[in-house]
Amino acid sequence: MIGRWEPPGGDPAVRELRRDWEDLTSQAVAALRAEAGTNADDPRLRSLVGELSLHGERFRTLWARHEVANHTDRMINRKSITRGE
Repeated sequence: MIGRWEPPGGDPAVRELRRDWEDLTSQAVAALRAEAGTNADDPRLRSLVGELSLHGERFRTLWARHEVANHTDRMINRKSITRGE
């Protein structure tokens, strides 16, 4: 399950630091959908999906794709604030 999630479209500074923001959010939503498929009756999960749907246009778009994927470990890929790379 996804630990902490910033709603898509949240803090632009966070997106700015992530080189792979588009890919990361797409994979995260697909992993959340996989979790939702196995735990459809979980009220906390339903609440999370509802909250993200209300506040995140990107989430709504990605959720509507119906993509499902397992959550995998990923190497963090951030831009250096001081070096700009």
